[in-house]
Amino acid sequence: MTSAYRVIDITRELLSTPPYPGDDAPSLKAAAPRSDMAGFLTQYLTASLHGATHFDAPLHLCENGTDVAAIELASCMGSCIVTSDSSAKAQRLLLRGVQLSAKQAEMLDCILIGTDKNSIALPRCEKEVHRILFEKGIVILENLNLDAASDGEYTLVALPLKIRGGEASPTRAILIK
Repeated sequence: MTSAYRVIDITRELLSTPPYPGDDAPSLKAAAPRSDMAGFLTQYLTASLHGATHFDAPLHLCENGTDVAAIELASCMGSCIVTSDSSAKAQRLLLRGVQLSAKQAEMLDCILIGTDKNSIALPRCEKEVHRILFEKGIVILENLNLDAASDGEYTLVALPLKIRGGEASPTRAILIK
């Protein structure tokens, strides 16, 4: 049976994606040999919460900001637009090849902003852009892989891990067409 819709995985793979400059590369290691675990494999993951595709939470910048466990999940799923135009109008806006200036961040009117870059902000104004977006209550989704998604309208599903006290969270993100 064929499906009436197409699912596009827009998640970057955690272990092969270069880490954010200054962060350690993620690693995966076995807890013990299979023979010691009754044949089961159990592994440990060490990674920055900003590894590969991830959400930023206000706690990332603001000492008393909310953590990723407090991100409103309804903001992370629903209609979205994939585009390279940061002035496009949509509740959820996923930007291809674009990082925002403070002026662009001020102009946004959406509930979620995403980018295929490792940060939503231009390097010269990282703190200012994040602060503006957090103050506006806009959810930030970074380091998407939009290669297989053409510009247009989709349904986004991208949920952060529930990490109490976490200032960011890796995520699995998909688009449905």
